[in-house]
Amino acid sequence: MRGFAGLVALLLWPALTCAQPQAERNHPADHFALQLPLQVSGANGVVQLTLPLAVYQASLQPGLADLRIYNDAGQALPYHLDLPAARSEQSASERSATLFPSLQAGAEDPRQAAPVVDLQVRADGSLHWRSDAPRSAPDRLVELIVDLGSSGADERLDSLRFEAPADAPTYRALLQIERSDDLRWWETVAVEQLDWLDAADGSRLQNDRIDLPSGQGRYLRLRWRDGQPRLFAAIHGRWVATALAPVSRLQLQLDAQPGPQAGDSLYRSSPAISATAIGLVLPEQNLVLPVRIGEYARRGARPADPVRLQVWLQTTAWRLLRDGQERQSGLVQIAPRASEQWVVRTDPGLPAPALLLQWQPQRLIFTARGQGFRLAVGASRELLRDLPGGPVPLSQVAPGGSVGNLDNLEQAQLGLPVSGPTSAPAPAAATEHADRRPWVLWAVLGLGVLLLAGLSWRLYRQLGDPAATEVRGDH
Repeated sequence: MRGFAGLVALLLWPALTCAQPQAERNHPADHFALQLPLQVSGANGVVQLTLPLAVYQASLQPGLADLRIYNDAGQALPYHLDLPAARSEQSASERSATLFPSLQAGAEDPRQAAPVVDLQVRADGSLHWRSDAPRSAPDRLVELIVDLGSSGADERLDSLRFEAPADAPTYRALLQIERSDDLRWWETVAVEQLDWLDAADGSRLQNDRIDLPSGQGRYLRLRWRDGQPRLFAAIHGRWVATALAPVSRLQLQLDAQPGPQAGDSLYRSSPAISATAIGLVLPEQNLVLPVRIGEYARRGARPADPVRLQVWLQTTAWRLLRDGQERQSGLVQIAPRASEQWVVRTDPGLPAPALLLQWQPQRLIFTARGQGFRLAVGASRELLRDLPGGPVPLSQVAPGGSVGNLDNLEQAQLGLPVSGPTSAPAPAAATEHADRRPWVLWAVLGLGVLLLAGLSWRLYRQLGDPAATEVRGDH
């Protein structure tokens, strides 16, 4: 009996092994073509990652549909993909303005004496002043014309910084500031107080800056509403420029393969790459190459039907020498386009160029639940049917998150890439193994039942035969 029980256990062991789920023996990420370990600090529950080039090259599905995020427990984590919007950056610079005092005769303070000024506007917008002969009686300052100078199209005047009059280190004044672009029509833009005060202990208080609203016009007029008019030592304009920060781009160069028709070159690419700019790298100097770029489309529904070139873009690539310097055509901006096979058609006999694809990488935002995170990518549709996970709306990853908050999320750090192990079953093999497993189990169980029935019958016959019983008793 003990020998038979061992035989049954030996027969059932393959069945139990086959019945064990494959997911319990292999991490789900092992079935993908590429794995990237992700390192996070552990201090934040939601982190982000700008996808590298390797992810797009390894993907086999449009829109990165075969991308998954796993933790050490093999759990698929929710994630969201988006394209970060271009961010604006501000830079500030300070430039000294040119001062033109406007005087009237009869100033009581001889320190304010200055020639009478006649202002003239030159063709470039700058001011030129011409002075009359000084009068016998000193003149007094009544207003100040300020030429801010030319500015860039993306610059705006943010504020003015004043330096105290040289002859009045302690000074207070209430100024009215007007702005104009032609010295004829003036608009009041600010009425503000300026202060330079010295304390008995030698400390100094100063309020030397006036903020200005956005507006047009390079000329300012300053009038004193309170305080003694004085000529400032200098006035500096603070200019603020706003520009869009450069957006990171990925670029991939594809080598040409001969096409089925003369003059056609084929370029294999990942369907996950949605190019927004394309270019051609010519193999020879002093070459001008008219091209048509697109993909093949069949004229009918049958595989044997002929194909035609569906043209997306017609352009001319060139690579020329000029004064000993090489120049070449640049990238052409296109609407986002993804394809597994690009086609470039040239005149037969001309050399085939290399194809450049450029696009903006997506931002991956995921919930960092658990530890030991892995990004896995590169799988067939058959395998993806059996694996949970995939992209979800942002509200299911970062509830209440906004664009500004997302930009400040912690950045996950990439580890060294790990290729899918050769021992991991291919998607088709894994499916075949799963389909065959129940049949193997039932076959082994059926064999075990037959053996048990045979043993029971043999035992029954032996117990029912008295002669056999006596023989066993004599022994």
